[in-house]
Amino acid sequence: MRKARLRANMTILELATVTGFNETTISQLENNKNKPLITTFRLLAEALGVTVAFLGCFENLPEENLSQQIRKSRLFHGFNKKEFAASLRVDTHTIIAWESGTRKPLKRHMKRLSSYLSILNKPL
Repeated sequence: MRKARLRANMTILELATVTGFNETTISQLENNKNKPLITTFRLLAEALGVTVAFLGCFENLPEENLSQQIRKSRLFHGFNKKEFAASLRVDTHTIIAWESGTRKPLKRHMKRLSSYLSILNKPL
């Protein structure tokens, strides 16, 4: 995050002012002392002119199985679980089950998921 802030030529105070967070929060986030929510990533990404995926370093997340791929693609697209569920027209508990690997998506859900998973460039 610090790299993106410096690239945007912003101080911690300026970023805090633009986003509505305080300077301590921004500093903690930059020093990995606070784990932000996806909604926080969205606000910061917009203020810094970068993607949510860039800020979250989501490219480093594993994608060895479908559960991991679903989670990674959700985060890449900047959705929390509730928002992702709404976009796929499923219940939030379904997203939780898919990401934990306790359930697999049905064929009709895979069709909807495919557009999100395509960001990973992996065959389904």
